[in-house]
Amino acid sequence: MIIRKSDFFLSGAVETASAYYHGPMIGADSSVNEVGIVINMGGLSRFYIGKRGILAAKNEWLAIGTSDLKNKYKSWKKKWDKYDLELYNWSTNPKINWKERWLKLEEIGRSFWLESYKVETTDPFADELETLIVNGLKKKKIDVSLLHELISPDTPTLTQRMVIDRLRVKNGTFSKKEYLRKYWYSHGNWKGGEVLSENMFNDDLHIEEVMTNFNHRKKIHEKQDIILDNQTKKIVELLRVLFLWREERKALLQKTNIALSKAINDASTETGIEPDILAWARPEEINTENNIEEKINLFRKRKDKSIYVNKKGELTAKYFLGSEADKIIEEFIRVDKVHELKGTIASPGKAKGRARIVLRKHHFNNFMTGEILITTMTRPEFVPLMMKAAAIVTDEGGLTSHASIIARELKKPCVVGTKHATQIFENGDLVEVDADKGIVRKITELVKSGK
Repeated sequence: MIIRKSDFFLSGAVETASAYYHGPMIGADSSVNEVGIVINMGGLSRFYIGKRGILAAKNEWLAIGTSDLKNKYKSWKKKWDKYDLELYNWSTNPKINWKERWLKLEEIGRSFWLESYKVETTDPFADELETLIVNGLKKKKIDVSLLHELISPDTPTLTQRMVIDRLRVKNGTFSKKEYLRKYWYSHGNWKGGEVLSENMFNDDLHIEEVMTNFNHRKKIHEKQDIILDNQTKKIVELLRVLFLWREERKALLQKTNIALSKAINDASTETGIEPDILAWARPEEINTENNIEEKINLFRKRKDKSIYVNKKGELTAKYFLGSEADKIIEEFIRVDKVHELKGTIASPGKAKGRARIVLRKHHFNNFMTGEILITTMTRPEFVPLMMKAAAIVTDEGGLTSHASIIARELKKPCVVGTKHATQIFENGDLVEVDADKGIVRKITELVKSGK
């Protein structure tokens, strides 16, 4: 099998382990009938998926009618919301053994991403969609600065509903107990995470809440929607639905990963193998009867440096280790050193500041107010950092990505989809983010480290 970087899109990069992405990756690849690749280096994983399938999926979105899309989203949400109780029980007081849970969670993840991955397939073409909308606004003499208000939904996303409910807890109209049960999964992540505790919730209450004026946004929609031409209106309405869809999709990912983390911890208790190592195993590989040290060594190699390749239609992926992995890694991580990158304008504005590369959870404590947050992609746990940042820059993402959604609510300059920002810039570089033009440039070399 020949693997060329030019045949793939970067679809994400997170600190995770194969246990958490095996089922989802197979589902995502199957949804667009493409090959999927994960580059693992020291527990940091970069996800790539074949371009042809992404292009075909994007064209499907642009062809679907708005009412059909809304109905598709509603039926999807109704189906997956039903898993909440089962996943909550598996995360708190499971009644079945860890191996059975693990395999069932993989199947849930595979099925879920088979139906859910396509909401990401507009990301690589965010600039194209933005240009179409801007041209449509200019044609009707609508203020282009309204673009981000027009593509954002006039009803709260999942993240915004959490903000609303936290404020309700503060003013006494919603109980803490209700919040803990409703958003039990809110601290889930790609490494697993934990069920929301009272102490975690109390920490969340100290976050400065940012509220969106949905009545104001609704009035903008009502006024401008009747002016838009059919093509522009269709793309705008598509993006509004995808905003909601992508945020809801994260909820089930968080739920399954917390439940899987519980299963892996239970397996660790039974086998004596560290959870961080078990997370790089397949459940059928885990036993303590023979060759245990050899297997542990294999799992460590997968974490330290490996390539995970899922071929079309296959339910179990293949790992490449050693020299085979090195050859592929060299092609995928090689970038030309430049001082300026172009990306998609997620939230307009300009800012200057020192770069802070945040790839792993332990980097969070190094982040200082006023720095430029540069990361591969943002997730719910990044919100406190985004609030402190002067601007946000990501490797991947599009107009409906998490970084775009949150940056617009925070009114922070944000450029997404730069592809290589985390590899081009270093901690301490003085960086200028021109999110009016989608440009991120290095002004001076690094003055401090902290990796």
